[in-house]
Amino acid sequence: MGWTSPVMNGLMGITGTHEPLDRPLTLEESSWVSSLLPLGAIFGPLCGGIFIDKLGRKFTILAMVGVPSILGWILTISAKNYGMLYAARFLIGISTGSASTLGPVYVAEISSALERGTLCSLPQLMISLGILLEYAVGPYVSYFALGCINLAFSVMFVVVSSWVETILADRLGRRPLLFFSTIGCGVSLTALGAHDYIASRDASAVSNIEWFPIASLVLYNIAFSVGLGPLTWAIMGELFSNKSKSAAGVLCGCFGWIGGFAISRTFQPISSLSGAFVAYWIYAASSFAGFAFMVFFLPETKGKTLQEIQKDLAIFGPLCGGIFIDKLGRKYTLLIMAGLPSILGWILTISAKNYGMLYAARFLIGISTGSATTLCPVYVAEISSALERGTLCSLPQLMIALGILLEYAVGPLGRRPLLFLSTIVCGVSLTALGAHDYIGARDRSAVSNIGWFPIASLVFYYIGYTVGLGPLTWVILGELFTSSAKSAAGISCGCFAWIAGFAITRTFQPIVSSAGAFVAYWIYAACSFAGFVFMVVFLHETKCKTLQEIQRDLDR
Repeated sequence: MGWTSPVMNGLMGITGTHEPLDRPLTLEESSWVSSLLPLGAIFGPLCGGIFIDKLGRKFTILAMVGVPSILGWILTISAKNYGMLYAARFLIGISTGSASTLGPVYVAEISSALERGTLCSLPQLMISLGILLEYAVGPYVSYFALGCINLAFSVMFVVVSSWVETILADRLGRRPLLFFSTIGCGVSLTALGAHDYIASRDASAVSNIEWFPIASLVLYNIAFSVGLGPLTWAIMGELFSNKSKSAAGVLCGCFGWIGGFAISRTFQPISSLSGAFVAYWIYAASSFAGFAFMVFFLPETKGKTLQEIQKDLAIFGPLCGGIFIDKLGRKYTLLIMAGLPSILGWILTISAKNYGMLYAARFLIGISTGSATTLCPVYVAEISSALERGTLCSLPQLMIALGILLEYAVGPLGRRPLLFLSTIVCGVSLTALGAHDYIGARDRSAVSNIGWFPIASLVFYYIGYTVGLGPLTWVILGELFTSSAKSAAGISCGCFAWIAGFAITRTFQPIVSSAGAFVAYWIYAACSFAGFVFMVVFLHETKCKTLQEIQRDLDR
C-alpha cells in the first residue's frame, strides 16, 4: 500500500527518469494509479464472499489474496505504460480488499473469545510493517528491485505461510522441508557467488542478466523461509524434555546468534580482501554441510511425542534448567528478557551521541532478539499438542510481537476505549495538519520555523489509526455476526470501506487543486470526530464476549 510514495516521483519524471514506462505519467494518471488500489479492493470482498462458503475460508484467502497479488506485481515489474500499471494496481487492490475482509472472518471463527482481539489485530500490524518496508527500502533500490521484493513476499505468502507451515510442515515432516531448504539456500548462494565472480572479471559478461542476483536472493529467502527459518526453532522445542528445554534453548539460541554475529561481522572484511563471491561460497558450503548433518543426525519429529523422539535419539539426558526460565516461569521470563532489553536498547538508540552508545544499544536489542527466538519455542512447544507444534513453533517472532504490542493494548482496555482514543487522535492530528497548511498558504514565514510540524502530525495520526481504527474495526466485524451472516456482512462492510478509500484517494488531488489541502484535511478530521460520536452512541463492547452475549447486548 505504500509502494506509490517512493516510486511516483520517478514515474512522473520529477526525479530521475520515468523508466520503465515509455513516457512520464501525468498528474491525472498518477492519481488513478494511487486510487485504483482501493477501487480494486471493493471487488475483493464481493468475489471473496462468493467463494468463502463454497471453497472454505482458507482456500478462498489463498486464491483471492495470493494469486491477484502475484499477478499484480508481475504486471508492475513488466509495466511499459500506464495501462499496465492500472491493471496491476487494480489486481493488488483485489488482494488487499480480500485480505482485510476475509482474514478477520477466518481468524474470528478459529479463535476463542479471549484470543480473538489480539489475533484479529494482526492484519493491521502486517499492513504497518509492509508500508514501513516500502518507505525504508523503496528510495534506495531500483523500480525493478522494489517490485521483485514485493513479488517475493506475495509468493512466500502462498507457498510458505499458507501452504508450507500449516500443511507441509505437519504432513510431509520436518526433514524433507529442511533438506529442500538447505539445498535451495546452498544453490542460490552458489549462483550468487558465480555471478559476482564473473562480474569481477568481466562486467560486460553479466550486463544482460542484472535480474540474476535479485532472483537468487528471492529464491534464497523462499528456501530459507520453507525450512531453516521456522523449522529449526520448531525442532528445538520438540527434542528436549521440560527440564532440559531451558538449558537446551539457551545453548541453541546462543550458538545461532553467535553464527549470525560472525556472518554479519565478517562479510565486509571477506568481501574487501577476497571478493563477495568468496563470502557467498563460504555460506553456500555451510548450507551444504547443514544438509549432510541433517541427513545423518536429525530424526523426524513430526507427530511424535517427546518419549518417541527421545527413544529415536537415545543420546539426550536431562540437563540443568535455565537460570530464570524455571524460577520465574516461561511467560514472565519472555517478557523480561525480550521486552526490557529492547526498550532500553531503543531508548539508547534514540539518545545516542557516539558510537559507544550505539554499541550498547545494539547489544541490548540483540539480547532481546536472542531471548525471544530461544525462549518462545520452548514455551510454545510445552503448551501445544504434537500435531500443532510444528506450525506454532514456526512463528516465535510473530508471537512475541503480538504479545508485546497487542496483549497490553487490546486485551485489558477493550475495543471501545481504544477506538475512542483512535478517532480523537486522528481527528486532532488532521485538524492540526490542516491548520498548518492554512497558515502556510497565507503566510509562509509564519510556519518556516516549524517545518517538523506536518511530519509530527502525520506520525500521531498513524499512531492513532494503528491503535484502533486500523485493526479493531476488522476485529469487531469478525465478532458481531454469526457464521452464516459473516460472509454477507464481510462483503458489505469491506465494500463500503474500500469505496470510501477510493473516494478519498480519488478526490484528494481535486480538492487540493480547487480549495487547498487544508480543506481536505479538515473534511477527514470531521469524519473522524463523527466516527467518535457514532461509536459513543451505538458501539457496544465486544471484548471477551461470546457471540450470544454480543447479540444480547445489541438486542437491548
